[in-house]
Amino acid sequence: SAESQATQLSQSLSDLQKSYRDLGAVSRTLERKDQELSTLINQTDLRAKRLLSLHRIANAAAEIRDEHSMLQRVAEATVSEMGADICLIGITDRTVLRIIANKGVTGETNEIDPLLTTLNPMSQVVELRTPLFDPECGPHGWGATNLIKKMNIRSFISVPITIARNIGGAVLIG
Repeated sequence: SAESQATQLSQSLSDLQKSYRDLGAVSRTLERKDQELSTLINQTDLRAKRLLSLHRIANAAAEIRDEHSMLQRVAEATVSEMGADICLIGITDRTVLRIIANKGVTGETNEIDPLLTTLNPMSQVVELRTPLFDPECGPHGWGATNLIKKMNIRSFISVPITIARNIGGAVLIG
């Protein structure tokens, strides 16, 4: 009968609408998964690029036997490979931190060591034995220190250097 067919058509229409809703939900889930996968691929690519940079830096340094020249090559390769503006490498000499290698420093490099006698991220890294990261060097944080102002650094990471299982210096990349 017509009423039975109408009920059947109504049920079929209802089932079809439910199928479209389910299909829409599956489509949204697939879009979300696609975005997550794209993010993971980008992160993997970034990690691969960073590892390649570290490999190139290590290769550049491995050829040299003289410590000072080797650290200078590391500073140069770090700036070149990582696209940084500046790399400072300091080694402690009887508790005094001295810059022994750098790349990207404008002006006289002997003007840097006196900046390490006041509060600065590199000395702090050596003292606290932990890395420091400042993504914006604001005027009330590390950006207010003489070293950061003099070097015109807008953001940085500074990490300790371990020599013979002791913290023997620090690297600052900005």
